[in-house]
Amino acid sequence: MSYRVWSTAFSNAPVEETNVYVSIDEWKRIHDDQPEAQRIFARIMRGEDEAFCALGEPIPMDHFRNTENSESVIIPDWVRGALRIDGSGEHLEIAWLAEDSFPKATRVVLRPHDSALFHGDIKDDLERELTSYGVIMERTTIPVSLRTLGGFSILIDIIRTYPANIVLLDGDEIVFEFEASLDTPPPPTEAVSVLSEPVDSAPVGNRLGGVNHPPLPDGRPWNPWREV
Repeated sequence: MSYRVWSTAFSNAPVEETNVYVSIDEWKRIHDDQPEAQRIFARIMRGEDEAFCALGEPIPMDHFRNTENSESVIIPDWVRGALRIDGSGEHLEIAWLAEDSFPKATRVVLRPHDSALFHGDIKDDLERELTSYGVIMERTTIPVSLRTLGGFSILIDIIRTYPANIVLLDGDEIVFEFEASLDTPPPPTEAVSVLSEPVDSAPVGNRLGGVNHPPLPDGRPWNPWREV
């Protein structure tokens, strides 16, 4: 189904970066189509680009009523970035999927943009925040706000997910692994010692006369200009 897609700047209600939002009537219609679903996720498509984001609670959308009779959706900034759009009313296709459409994650490899993620014990906080996203996809960058760090938001790259490239974060058996943060300084470069070839320090030169002669009987070097 085609929707007009808007950034959070057009919302008249508080919104979270982990959700997309629709009107009350559209929210009811989506849930009526999937009455057994515990959570529903938007698959937002723009050409070959796509992003997945959880459906949030309905919000007032009356100020969009005159937008060409199309339903409107509010999307978070990271989704705009993934789809490379402004979020100013572009027409995009959106499919609504229940949580059982995705395999459960067993292992996730992450790369934070800020080393602050490694300060203190933030594992529980991070897992709680990631679970609020519900579904994540490889090669996506998402913001994560950590209570442990006073609500400080850190961008995280989703490097790899198992067993598929799109997974549902559900359960306590997920293994989270971390690559070095993007702000980690490179390791110091070891100085390479270059040893030169040994050089004979004895003076070298041509003997006068241009011919080598043995020393004199008394041991003195031969010199054609010296009187013997």
